Amino acid sequence: MAVDQLSMLVQRAMTDPGFVARAQNDLDGTLAAEGISLSPEEMAAAREFHGEIAGLSQDEVQGRLSNAARRQGLC
Repeated sequence: MAVDQLSMLVQRAMTDPGFVARAQNDLDGTLAAEGISLSPEEMAAAREFHGEIAGLSQDEVQGRLSNAARRQGLC
């Protein structure tokens, strides 16, 4: 289910700033290196979020992740 994979991705990003930094620089490479496989729909959502956080500070990214987690019912 798409929400499960995306929820796991959000949770990982919320707890691993290094993961976020790597993903900000190279989303595809980071997901591949971590063995994270997303469906086309999940990847589209990840790319959309990636575009939203491009150039943001770590604190700003964490705020966006918190909002995403709330939308997914993770908090």
